[in-house]
Amino acid sequence: MRSVIAIVIGAAAVGIYLDQVYSGVLRPQQSIPAPLASAINFGLVALIAFLVGLTVTRRGWLAASVGYFIGLFVWVVVDLRPSPPWVPTDVGGTWEAVFMWALIGCLWSALFGGAGSWTARSRKRTSARRATGVS
Repeated sequence: MRSVIAIVIGAAAVGIYLDQVYSGVLRPQQSIPAPLASAINFGLVALIAFLVGLTVTRRGWLAASVGYFIGLFVWVVVDLRPSPPWVPTDVGGTWEAVFMWALIGCLWSALFGGAGSWTARSRKRTSARRATGVS
């Protein structure tokens, strides 16, 4: 149950974040160069995926990827729906750009979700060793 809740909360965070990024709410000011803005965007998605993996513990990479895809789906349905016939002008103007962006985001989320679950498991092992007195 904890895994499902973590995936749903992560998906909501990704969907809300993507909606705000592309609507301009969280877009950095024009003085920030484009590579730094991309790094900030990928960093925040990585943080969400890491926290999902940290909560799920086992198969955090899968949970983070599923959360990312659900969040991306929420963003497409909520943000892109008002512009029939769903022309994704925010992300390069083509569905190929959206799918490429989704693939990159999924791999990125899987990487950091796996890192989060590895961190959670190593913390459990360390605390178990301390409890038993093994160094």
